[in-house]
Amino acid sequence: MRTKLFTILFIVICSLSAISQANGWKVTSNSQKICNNANVDVSCDLNHCGSCNNACRDGQECKNGECVFNNLKSCSSGKKLCNGGCCDIMSDNNNCGDCNKKCSGDQTCKSGKCVSNNLNSCPSGKKLCNGGCCDIMNDSKNCGDCNKKCSGDQTCKNGKCLSNNLNSCPSGKKLCNGGCCDIMNDSNNCGGCGKKCYNGQTCRDGKCCD
Repeated sequence: MRTKLFTILFIVICSLSAISQANGWKVTSNSQKICNNANVDVSCDLNHCGSCNNACRDGQECKNGECVFNNLKSCSSGKKLCNGGCCDIMSDNNNCGDCNKKCSGDQTCKSGKCVSNNLNSCPSGKKLCNGGCCDIMNDSKNCGDCNKKCSGDQTCKNGKCLSNNLNSCPSGKKLCNGGCCDIMNDSNNCGGCGKKCYNGQTCRDGKCCD
């Protein structure tokens, strides 16, 4: 009885072995597995990376059984796979030189490096500031450089913040807050910009009088 059982078991094992070899199911190394009735190498198969049915995402490749993002060779020259797409790492301010490497507000990405903006990018006397060409010679908000603001009683002239003086307005007046103020009689600018007289006082000849 035992002899018959062993004989039957041997025949079954041999039959299964023959069927598996006929269908290409023979596993020849640790990296090869039977997945969906096929013999695959899970060390480099995109649809079965590391294990059966573990598919890599777009932009990834299977290396040594792990899904990893591709490098520059996956995109055209000067570009790299970042956040699921090919980014221009040579000129993209948000991915300058590498993924997610951002340039600051006064910088531009050139040849993969964040460089400070300069006058060469705009016409003479202007500079790239906050995404546009600013007149750094006369702009009180960008006087001489980006975001360099002049104070309220100053004006930007030739790239420098200069105090306003009487020569800019008619006699007896001075540039204050963007306009000519009567510093001889104005109680809010008596004798100078922003110089206020106390309640009950009046401004006469540039002086606060009771």
